Amino acid sequence: MSVQSFAMGDEAPSAQAIRQQLDKLCASGSLKLSERNRRFLAFVVNEALEGRGERIKAYTIGVDVFGRGSDFDPATDPIVRIEATRIRTALALYYDGPGASDPVHIMIPPGSYAPIFRISKAAPLPVAAPVPIASFASCTGPPHPSFFIAHRSDPADRCAASRGELLVCAVVRRLTASGCDVYMTSASSDGILKQLMDASRSAYAVEIAVHTLAGAKRYDWRLTDLWSRRVGWSEASDHADAGHPSAETIDGLACQIVDRVLCVAR
Repeated sequence: MSVQSFAMGDEAPSAQAIRQQLDKLCASGSLKLSERNRRFLAFVVNEALEGRGERIKAYTIGVDVFGRGSDFDPATDPIVRIEATRIRTALALYYDGPGASDPVHIMIPPGSYAPIFRISKAAPLPVAAPVPIASFASCTGPPHPSFFIAHRSDPADRCAASRGELLVCAVVRRLTASGCDVYMTSASSDGILKQLMDASRSAYAVEIAVHTLAGAKRYDWRLTDLWSRRVGWSEASDHADAGHPSAETIDGLACQIVDRVLCVAR
């Protein structure tokens, strides 16, 4: 059986190797995930391995993993987006620490719930039978900026956190579409930062947060040069807190952020 999902790099691990890594992750006390989010991770990996990529979407995950009813609407209930961010963070920290030498790395890229798999350079595996391979778009030509996206909204403020997650996803989509390398975590670690900075001579942190004010939400963002630690740009925008933000509001803010980020970084 071939792996009907994404793989990074020129070689892809076999389905058997991926399943072995998934079993290890789900049993590991070093992976800081709740039991429910381990089921989330297992669900998306198994669906990918079984060639059911069309089922790896917020609605199906909300119903099958989180037990939401048939009327579940991911646009109004951000549970899947929020928990996916926690899984991405936990995996990044695990592979930066105790899992660094694991032969297979499983990741969920920002802006998607479909997992990607790669063979660790620290412990090569035999190449499997032909596997469909895809990767993030990357810039060609001279070295280009890499971006480290950090969501800083208070998770206890679910309303602000859900808006922040929407904005982060929109920013990630625009940056990857522009051909830049994008990494995401909500917790800094020296190892993750080193990997990011080693990938490019230009490396930046983009920090995004949403705060609750009286009758409004404040969207904050700033850009920091990871080499010099200099804040190159910081801005905020206040919007009336009238129900859920429109797609036009989120996309407009994301466009504003990315245009400014690329202008400053390049």
